[in-house]
Amino acid sequence: MPKKVLISGITGFLGSHIAHKFHANGYQIIGLRRKSSELWRCSEIMVDIIWIDIYIDGWKAEVLNFKPDIFIHAAWDGISPNERNDLKAQLKNLDLLVDLLELAKFSKARKFLGLGSQAEYGKLNEIVREEWKLFPENAYGTVKIAASVLVELFCEQNGITWYWLRLFSFYGEKEANNWLIPSVINKILDGEKELHFTECKQEYAYLYAEDMADAVLSLEKKDAASGVYNVSANKIITLKTLIIRLVELMGKKNSVDLKFGSLPMRENQSMLIAGDMNKFNTQVNKIEETELEVGLKKTIDYYTSTHKNKLQ
Repeated sequence: MPKKVLISGITGFLGSHIAHKFHANGYQIIGLRRKSSELWRCSEIMVDIIWIDIYIDGWKAEVLNFKPDIFIHAAWDGISPNERNDLKAQLKNLDLLVDLLELAKFSKARKFLGLGSQAEYGKLNEIVREEWKLFPENAYGTVKIAASVLVELFCEQNGITWYWLRLFSFYGEKEANNWLIPSVINKILDGEKELHFTECKQEYAYLYAEDMADAVLSLEKKDAASGVYNVSANKIITLKTLIIRLVELMGKKNSVDLKFGSLPMRENQSMLIAGDMNKFNTQVNKIEETELEVGLKKTIDYYTSTHKNKLQ
């Protein structure tokens, strides 16, 4: 009988990649959705997912009826830059978290896994380890920390193995178009000849979303100790180098003018966003990272295909 995994945020970028990974490995998936959820990211596996509408009375009883073995909490509202300092909006995320923790208890779940953020560390200018002090700079990072404390406290009290993943930078298919990589790709596909950026001196560790999903699956399969784990790529690249390589891979090196420095940098910008992966690699499993160029080509192919479909 397949293991049952409940995934909140399953219709989002990272949640959908996690769902596809678990589906490919034979898990029965219970997906939570809201009235506003768009299901297209899960279209290939949609018929195999047990969907539960959390806006309908009785949804908790439905969850308990299925008794999930594993809870993966990937849902979070207010992730766009203009929403990250809205404290009331961020605090509303704790309501669903508390519901899921209680359901995990009554379902006798073995594991509870929550997706945190590098924003919990605050402004970054060096590679950070899990034990570093947390200095969040916005309501988003602060409430993520509060969520991690709730997960730890509740799961320790109820004998549930727990993991809190502090996620760094990701890319891949089905990411929202307003993020950097899909934004650049789509502007080029739209025929724009001049693209404007800041100096793009920031250094990021970009992990392919498929590799992130592998990391989550590893935590389910391994008997790793409960705790906080960074999930980040090991290789670091400047945003300028990344953008130039994207343009080259699209064959537009000589036809697109990249205007670096034409836009102002945000104040107090983090200049190095990367997490130390030693804890995950030694206590869980070493992530086999997809080479950046390979992942970028797959990402470009995806957006090129969807762009063509729009034109048809």
